[in-house]
Amino acid sequence: MKEKSLSLPSFPTTQRERAPRPTKNVTMQQIADLCHVSKITVGRTFLHPEQVRPRTRQRILEAAEKLGYTYNALAATLGQSRKPFVGLIASSGNDSQFKSILRATQSMIREEGLDLLLGNTELSSQQEKLLINRYIQYQALGIVMYGITLETFQQRQLLLNAACPILLIGDSVTDSKINCAGVDIYKASYQMTEYLIRFGHRNIALLCGRHDISYRSARRFQGYRDSLEHYGIAFRPENVIITDSDLNTRENDIISSGYQAMDKILHLPSRPTAVMFPSDMFALGGLLHTQMQGLDVPRDLSIVSMHEYTLSSWIRPSLTTIRVPEEDIASLTIDFFREILTGSPPSGWQKILPTELVIRDSCAAPRNA
Repeated sequence: MKEKSLSLPSFPTTQRERAPRPTKNVTMQQIADLCHVSKITVGRTFLHPEQVRPRTRQRILEAAEKLGYTYNALAATLGQSRKPFVGLIASSGNDSQFKSILRATQSMIREEGLDLLLGNTELSSQQEKLLINRYIQYQALGIVMYGITLETFQQRQLLLNAACPILLIGDSVTDSKINCAGVDIYKASYQMTEYLIRFGHRNIALLCGRHDISYRSARRFQGYRDSLEHYGIAFRPENVIITDSDLNTRENDIISSGYQAMDKILHLPSRPTAVMFPSDMFALGGLLHTQMQGLDVPRDLSIVSMHEYTLSSWIRPSLTTIRVPEEDIASLTIDFFREILTGSPPSGWQKILPTELVIRDSCAAPRNA
């Protein structure tokens, strides 16, 4: 299997798009006046962005970037702490894999005498840049990013800042100079698609995040598509169901999203014989909907997933899934910062861990195979 490089869109940088240097006298009230909103709404945009309407949030972030504003509450927090800190940037605070990595990382970071500051981006490239620049300005020991937009990934100079090393976790990256610790999602997606194809499936649906925005979703999508192409199976665009899997969604909403996605899949003109989900939480919702329609899994429809959930082996049928070593990713993250603490800032530091295909009962050959 030969991986194809992702064809990523180019994002020209104009003079207008470059973030100006922070202006010390800029206040929240000035941003509020410029955007015709309350000062409370501005503060909420930085503290709890999910509570602000997307259009309003975007307007406030654009105004903040234009004025060179940096949220002062962070400065106050850092001023009270004498510990060096690690800045953590996540596309979602409720991704089940991210939660597992975060729990393990937090305890290890405390043992190293470090503080951890967390910011969510909801896959906004503008929010990513603001958080990166903010952490750099306040002299973070380093930055960890879980989930990244294609646009930010394109800006290598931002990710290769020598003064504040950045580590991408969860997925491997195609750029050998960018630090990363995780698994190869492209390879895992390719492998899962191939597994279904070898069962005899030719009509396979994929539930996927915004692969035009999210680097991780783009890797998942490309692995699926390349595997189909390798086996001479025509790609069907209608079989790719887009979901906000990278956004700040609660677990019960994730199950609901899987449920709703399966409803769309079952109503496709040519109903797929197998479905791939981005995580077991989504698959659980899909499985529930399938069973409520009186269909049998796996005889009528095979279901597979990409990230194992604790109860995946207990539900019926048990889910075939990809197991990701979250504890090992957390441990590698700490190793990265230990190297920084010893005075050797990593460069091109890449640790790719293997995934495990866990075969259970949710997959079988299609009836007509």
